[in-house]
Amino acid sequence: MALGVGSVTGLMVLGKKRTIEDHCDGRVCDTEGKDAADAAQTLGWISTAGFGVGVVGLGVATALLLSDGGAKSERGSRALPVVVATERGAWLGVRGAL
Repeated sequence: MALGVGSVTGLMVLGKKRTIEDHCDGRVCDTEGKDAADAAQTLGWISTAGFGVGVVGLGVATALLLSDGGAKSERGSRALPVVVATERGAWLGVRGAL
């Protein structure tokens, strides 16, 4: 879902690009060009966030599939998915326990 949001909003940004090119000369824009540039900037952030959330979601899903949801194996070991988010980014891993 998030990857879809990232893709759709990314395409919307490309649509705004044409309006910006038609209504802006360098950094000087008429009202329509300025509105398109503002909308493109907002949509760009939404697209980036959508792709980021989608990639993290795929990583978590992959970790859960590979770890069998944390179920104990015959040897008694357990693999658990770990997701850590900080102000500088996020990382995904799998932690094993005996």
